[in-house]
Amino acid sequence: MPPARGYKFIVQAHCVLTAYLEWHMLCSENTSTLASFIFEDILCQWGALAEIITDNRPAFVKALDTLSSR
Repeated sequence: MPPARGYKFIVQAHCVLTAYLEWHMLCSENTSTLASFIFEDILCQWGALAEIITDNRPAFVKALDTLSSR
């Protein structure tokens, strides 16, 4: 994705049941930004989840490990 105003990445979450889309622009894709997206934009707004499916890239795995240790 070409950078725009310093943002280089888009992370998104999609609800399978309602097809609701949550997304956020990121300047960098690292553990802390992904963990804050999952926590603030998904868990705090929607509550506990039964399942999270990712592409298992190292940044996502570390972000979920960080959240599980909280």
